[in-house]
Amino acid sequence: MNLNPNARIHDVADDIGRGLYRIPSIQRGYEWGQQRALKLLDSIMNGYPIGAIMVWIPSDQVRMDIPSRLFVAAYDSKRDYLTDLPHEADSLESYLVLDGQQRLQSLYLAFKGSYDGERVYMEADYEPLEESNGDFGFHFLSAAEARKRPEMVHLADVIKLDSDTKYKFVDSLARRLSERDVDPQQCDACYKHKQRVIAHNIDCFIDQFNIKPRLLLQEIDRRQDYDHVLEIFERVNSAGMVLSKSDLLFSTIKLKLREMEGKCATTLDFLNQGDRHNFNTDFLIKAALVIFEQKAKYEVKKLRDDNFVRTLKDRYDELHACLRQLLAWLDDVALIKCGRFLRSQLALIPILDYMMFSGRRDKPDGENGLAMREYLYMSFFFRTFSRSADAVLDKIHEKMSDAVRNEPSRFPIQLLRAYLRERAGGLFYGLQDHHFAGDADLVLNIVDGGVLQIDPADPSRHPKDLKLEVDHIFPRTPLAKLGMDDVVDHIGNYRLIVMPANRRKLAKMPGTDTAFFGRTNPEVESAHQAAINDLNRPNFVKFRDTRASLIQTTVKGFLRLPAVAVG
Repeated sequence: MNLNPNARIHDVADDIGRGLYRIPSIQRGYEWGQQRALKLLDSIMNGYPIGAIMVWIPSDQVRMDIPSRLFVAAYDSKRDYLTDLPHEADSLESYLVLDGQQRLQSLYLAFKGSYDGERVYMEADYEPLEESNGDFGFHFLSAAEARKRPEMVHLADVIKLDSDTKYKFVDSLARRLSERDVDPQQCDACYKHKQRVIAHNIDCFIDQFNIKPRLLLQEIDRRQDYDHVLEIFERVNSAGMVLSKSDLLFSTIKLKLREMEGKCATTLDFLNQGDRHNFNTDFLIKAALVIFEQKAKYEVKKLRDDNFVRTLKDRYDELHACLRQLLAWLDDVALIKCGRFLRSQLALIPILDYMMFSGRRDKPDGENGLAMREYLYMSFFFRTFSRSADAVLDKIHEKMSDAVRNEPSRFPIQLLRAYLRERAGGLFYGLQDHHFAGDADLVLNIVDGGVLQIDPADPSRHPKDLKLEVDHIFPRTPLAKLGMDDVVDHIGNYRLIVMPANRRKLAKMPGTDTAFFGRTNPEVESAHQAAINDLNRPNFVKFRDTRASLIQTTVKGFLRLPAVAVG
């Protein structure tokens, strides 16, 4: 196939449908949302440049080493799309898209497919307002929604119009819309106006998508080997999604170990438990690099180490089994049940490292489980992985290897305490007031026994719509009116609540049905009732401080920390 460097958009959409363009394993999945895809259509209608598409036809020999996949016609945002293993039936003249997958997939869906069951329609009689910045009225609609709106036309129905069919189409649609929108006396004037607007929009659409060569296609020399293409790909920074080192590393893993894509997808599906967590291949790759003695930094050259590749192949099932047990520990012992409270996924790698190195693959429990819990939370409070994370992982791995080699049955908490204290400036190992103030949600999750993003008033709501918020028990507004706005923001006056429930209650004062940690404690409840009955500064501060003291004691006991910070 000879590449036309200046192509018409609809021609390329047709070629994608015929399988003449494929996505190599180097590429991540489709990540554009619906609005970004519609913005691309608007940009094209306005004549804006949309960047070049980079493609490559590898040699026959190289092609058989590169997994790839077709573009998706019926895209489902909840599904993982895996690459296909190369086989002789593949078209030898298919281009592999190195840069521009997001744009091409969006265009293909617009003309040939659907996104979560919705198709792209153009509002044929749309007249953009001056402040709309060239919006041409593209929308994703279900079939039922489109039937209720006769002005919405699917792109596939517009693109096929020619000089013989366009007039009839415009005339028929303009008459239907004018009869619907105005009274009979104004119908004719409305019809003529609609006719002009619809004709203009259709002419513009056909001009941009089916007449002008709007796509710039750049072909990489097909003589390049895969290593050179990886280097080119890494340097590309255009209108498409910028890929990280870990994406390149994972693509190379898939190249050498074809079964890894499916295995990683299975692992991530289990770890994320639907939408509770947000683990990705970055985490899996980083964990494998540390555990299998490659150091934490992402480097493509590490995948050229046959010993590492062989180790990853032979031991990935062990890693997967440890991750399953680690998630159970995270739920049951650490009480971290959703990604909101997992401050750093990287902080889990030393625990995983210990499980793999020591051979203790079951769910951590007993003394080790509690020691791991202390380490994990203290690494959050101390922000251990907030800077130079790779160096931190390497240093912990080095220290842990020696300690576990000497005593494999014991998680080396003393060693980690010393290292976390060193990273924190060497001043103390313990919790101070600023930890409770700066990580209020983390603290509240502990005392609440592990919180999930569930709205009691509507359990069917999707977790993504149920962001957990730190809420005031005694609202700011009534306290501010009494001149107490300086004492309202405090861990003793905080609780966790999902956003919809927080919005429903507005600035409602607490009552007998208000849920928060400490209600069963007699001292807290007595102070709470006194503040409700007579809201003044002494009563409120007593409630706040009594509850804060209970929270601090509970958290320190949970983490088995001394009451006074140790220097």
